[in-house]
Amino acid sequence: MKEAMVELAGFRLKGFKCECGEEAFSPKDVELVRKLRNERLKARRVANSLVITVPKELAKLAGIREGDALRWLVSGGQLVIEKEKAARA
Repeated sequence: MKEAMVELAGFRLKGFKCECGEEAFSPKDVELVRKLRNERLKARRVANSLVITVPKELAKLAGIREGDALRWLVSGGQLVIEKEKAARA
């Protein structure tokens, strides 16, 4: 098995991938994803806007850091927030 980025429940995690296609995850990361999938976020009013805070663990798993540009879209009645890819020089 080789070290690789593997996907679990929509999250890209550090893990291992075999040539046969089998994937392995860190048990700690799997437990964190399970916990975060069930965590509810609340929208709060700030002036005339609604603000959603992202828990530190979720931001880390999603690869979001302070100052990152994020985009949003509505798809199938769901709000999807994605990190914009960095522009190449």
